[in-house]
Amino acid sequence: MERQLGIALVELDAINSARGVGLRGEAISPEEWDRTYAEAYRQLDTFLAAGQSVLFDAASFTKAQRDFLRTLAGKRWASSLVIYLDVSEAEARQRWLQNRATGARYDVRDEDFAQVVNFFEPPAPEEHAVYYRPSQPADEWIQQTFLAGDNTVVAVSLRYCALTSLPESLGNLTRLTHLDARANRLISLPASIGDLTHLEKLDLRWNKLSSLPEWLQRLEQRGCTVFT
Repeated sequence: MERQLGIALVELDAINSARGVGLRGEAISPEEWDRTYAEAYRQLDTFLAAGQSVLFDAASFTKAQRDFLRTLAGKRWASSLVIYLDVSEAEARQRWLQNRATGARYDVRDEDFAQVVNFFEPPAPEEHAVYYRPSQPADEWIQQTFLAGDNTVVAVSLRYCALTSLPESLGNLTRLTHLDARANRLISLPASIGDLTHLEKLDLRWNKLSSLPEWLQRLEQRGCTVFT
């Protein structure tokens, strides 16, 4: 995915390898995992601070873990998207045992696999996850999901563009979660923005709006953070 989309990759396995832990199937202590995650979060923040898109390759099997990553992204005004590898427990177990036989990737210990199975939380509706099923070729899925049309756009930045208006066509970006239109000369807003059901952050600060449309309140009631 990082190759097709041209984005940065933060991968826990690579960090463990660079740190020399978990080699040859050795157990990784909780303290070492803490250090690995700290380095992963540091790399993630560095990429986001530079304005780069990032693929964070980790299990993130609880909602709390995914919420934490979403918070990190939000601090850098970046949108986030959960990619859910939709496989059954039986298929995951089969792949796990096959990898143990081939050694293609790091082995996952029995207790670690059991922990994921026991505490796994599928994405909640408000997480707006995209689903990938291994029956579809990965290249084809990436093309359809991320590279085929307006409904794949999740963030738009129009700040400091000296705009006096925004196009109604913004309402066609049905997966939009972040819209940054601060520091322009806006005097009105298209009503279509109020129909963006996935919108999480809308920044309208430092414009020339004499009044605010009532649909802004509806956005806030749906959980969107609006800055005026």
